[in-house]
Amino acid sequence: MATTEITQTSKMRKKEEFLRAYEPILAEATQIAYKGSPADIQNKIRRVVEVWRQRNIFTLPVQQDVEKRLNGRHN
Repeated sequence: MATTEITQTSKMRKKEEFLRAYEPILAEATQIAYKGSPADIQNKIRRVVEVWRQRNIFTLPVQQDVEKRLNGRHN
């Protein structure tokens, strides 16, 4: 995923403008991509989300929202 590379690179280079700009749509966009994908791609999306968590790419509330949506716990 190109977005993964951009987010991780942005974080490493202390250029977090992209990350903050993307946060408002991240959870919904990830949910849409996840729901429309076959199981093998869903597993890859989950892995990317886990990498985001491990590397603290996004703020905790954003990370939690993404995870809730992937687990079907968002209204």
